[in-house]
Amino acid sequence: MYADCPISRELLHWESQANTAQHHSAGQNLIHHQERGYTVLVFTRGQKKRNNVTVPFTYLEVVPVCETA
Repeated sequence: MYADCPISRELLHWESQANTAQHHSAGQNLIHHQERGYTVLVFTRGQKKRNNVTVPFTYLEVVPVCETA
């Protein structure tokens, strides 16, 4: 399970998939997304289902990545 969570209104803690290591190409694409021409977008939802119906995601914004762990 991911431990994604808001830290503040402007800052989000996000974890990539377990198989996305920093030294692999997918991890490097995330780290160097701007230089490689990728745009990081954020979508969210408060719950997976409501009244047994899947809840859609809401688009938040384009995100500048500020740090990698």
